[in-house]
Amino acid sequence: IAKILISKDVSNMESLSVAIRKHKEIKAFFEYIENRDFEGMSDEDLLILIRYAGYGVIDYENVKLFAKAVKLLDDAKRLVNRETSAYPHLFADLKKNKEVAEIAINRSGENLNNFPKELLNDTDFILSLLEKEPLILEYLPSSYKKDKKIALSVLSKDIRCFQHLDKSLFGDKELIDLVIDGINTNPKYGNFSDLDCLEKVPDTIKNKPDFAMRLAKKGYALDSFQKDKKIVLEALKINNFTNVDENWKRDLEIALLAPYSGVEPITEGNVLFNRPNLLAIKFLEQISSTDADNLDNDAIEFIRASGYDCFIDNQIPRQDYEENDYDEDEESENSDDDNNDED
Repeated sequence: IAKILISKDVSNMESLSVAIRKHKEIKAFFEYIENRDFEGMSDEDLLILIRYAGYGVIDYENVKLFAKAVKLLDDAKRLVNRETSAYPHLFADLKKNKEVAEIAINRSGENLNNFPKELLNDTDFILSLLEKEPLILEYLPSSYKKDKKIALSVLSKDIRCFQHLDKSLFGDKELIDLVIDGINTNPKYGNFSDLDCLEKVPDTIKNKPDFAMRLAKKGYALDSFQKDKKIVLEALKINNFTNVDENWKRDLEIALLAPYSGVEPITEGNVLFNRPNLLAIKFLEQISSTDADNLDNDAIEFIRASGYDCFIDNQIPRQDYEENDYDEDEESENSDDDNNDED
């Protein structure tokens, strides 16, 4: 019981009786944990730590030592759940156990690299794992990546799996359609960067303007069409954080669609988050050094369209309250003072 208490929190040592604290075995157990040096600790004590230790006691640096102490299935599951890097160091019969293997995959898909062949060849088991964690396709043998049925299944769950398919499937129209249709263009839920997996589509498909426009309508501008203003503008209408070539940074029409971030100063040579540093941003910089009378018409047009028209009036931001609000407050205060005087 004393060892369990110390395992959970070494500060519990202070709560034990003097006699127990001075016990040779308890003192040694405490020092192992306190020094984080578990060499020489008995398997029995290592198992106590696996079962009860607090966070951080077991890590990738010492996990191999703990794995060698594990003989029982429940302890294997506990250890892998605590530290995912434990799986490769388990005894072979424990690694073959599907419950242990599934916990390992839930913690990290990279553990597939250490799966026994009999598990990798168990198609039903692998498919059950893909059902829950489709992105583990990245670590599976090529036989799974070439299977179109598997491709259809994983893409219906996560379109990013496209990049992990075998290259023989990159040109498959049905799979490409599934990826494009799978993107949610709602700004609140959309993850537009997912579509960059389609950069792997063969050039014979990717270089067609109709295909590029189809992606643009989903908020993504293909790298090969970065110089096509029509494509770029269409992508920006859906996703104003889309990847845009820096050559567009002086185009006012694109500037009106691109976002402006006031979090930090923007200079002509600074592109934030892969967004174009557009000429319109330069117009905003002018505001800090001149008044509105010196701005050209394009600058004023951009400022108004971007919601910064409050700066046009000689750089004086519009207040959130009407001018007479102050007078009303002042009158109210004066009225209260008069009432107090009467009292």
